[in-house]
Amino acid sequence: MQENRRQLHSIQKQREQLQQDLKKVQRENKTQVTVLKTQLDERTRKQEAAIGSLKSDMRDMATQHSRQMTEQRNAVMQELADLETRTDGKLENLRDWAQERLQEQRSEYRRISQEQQQQINILKRDIEQINRREDNREQRARDYLADLEILIKSAEDNLPHERYAPGRLDKIKRQLVAARNQLNEDVPSATIATVQNAHFDLMDMEEEILRRETEYEMTYRTVADAVGGLLSSVRQNRNIQLEEDASVQEADHWTEGRYRQLEDRTSEIHRHIEQNRHLMTVEDLNKYLDDLQDLNQEQEKLIGEAVERIISSQLRAEMGDVVVDTLGRQGYRIKNDECGYAEGDQRGSYMVKLRNIAGTEIVTVISPDDKTYQNVISINTYGDEVNDEAATLRRNTDIRNALRQGGLQLGETQCNEQSIAEFYDVENIIKKGGKKLPKQVLKAAASISASPSGSTSVTGI
Repeated sequence: MQENRRQLHSIQKQREQLQQDLKKVQRENKTQVTVLKTQLDERTRKQEAAIGSLKSDMRDMATQHSRQMTEQRNAVMQELADLETRTDGKLENLRDWAQERLQEQRSEYRRISQEQQQQINILKRDIEQINRREDNREQRARDYLADLEILIKSAEDNLPHERYAPGRLDKIKRQLVAARNQLNEDVPSATIATVQNAHFDLMDMEEEILRRETEYEMTYRTVADAVGGLLSSVRQNRNIQLEEDASVQEADHWTEGRYRQLEDRTSEIHRHIEQNRHLMTVEDLNKYLDDLQDLNQEQEKLIGEAVERIISSQLRAEMGDVVVDTLGRQGYRIKNDECGYAEGDQRGSYMVKLRNIAGTEIVTVISPDDKTYQNVISINTYGDEVNDEAATLRRNTDIRNALRQGGLQLGETQCNEQSIAEFYDVENIIKKGGKKLPKQVLKAAASISASPSGSTSVTGI
């Protein structure tokens, strides 16, 4: 029993299982990164089509910028894909696992972004140099303005600017209106300067959208992996098997429905994240990390509780066998197969009724303590021998010695002059749907006041 407890009630073992579930979910979610990349590639294709229709010097510059953004985006997508298959390190804390993973991704993105920003700065200097030219200013201003309108329209149609850069495109549109007015007023140099500023703002907006979209996707993928892994772990650990050939026990049954509630809450988070992917923010996702850690700790606690309750239940049956064997040597036999768990429920008290040829009957009730998982054994004598203190003492001593030899740590013995009357009808109590043991009676059995004879209570792990 102790070995089973050590093997099953192992936090590290549960965390290793969670890590395996996370790996599995990561492999499954890698396809989502591929889907995302396909969507981004389609967005790039539409932008490139718009750039191909430009007529001014802006075309070459926009082409270079688009290529730089595509390289940056592809590098990020590759990092996301690689991270879905990276499984180094041991998982000790689900929240720390997610935060370390995010930190790793952010560091890599900063490195990629810094390299691309240097190229963007060079491109902007080239644009400024072109715009300082004096030749054909009026025509260049018209072409430049027309091309900017095309780029703004493409960004409006293809980029998620309202989600990741709210208000930025409206500001650029106002600059476009100002540039038109300047051109109508025949001030081409001012028009070119305004269009250049608007063009730079458009480039910066695209960079901001990529940065914020990347941050969201990294956070979403990490949180989605963590939620999926935890949900898989909760479902995997729902069934408990103490020994290889033993029957499977349900954690929900032994935690009186609390494990199912945990699974339902985890499943609801998983469903919510999947259905609201395009509505949530990074802040919304980060809030789930603390919830996940709390759920993970609750899972570990409930699994441990279920294992302890299962072992405690098996110990009650084992203790009952010890009582039968011990009293059997004193001439007692089980009466009419009256032994088993109250109401046929292994979570409840285990009861045995024995009788000797003199008509003395002994009912042993072994009840669990809800808080400590320890068992309390109550030995009740009914019949002519009830006042035979010597016989009672010998029975109790033999039972205690036998339990101690079996490896149990025993508490103190308490006695009462009267046996507990509610325990007598074992046959009806152990039937499913039969007579129930009042809770106050079980509490009384666990706290019997010290008296010379009668009923004996012994606590044991």
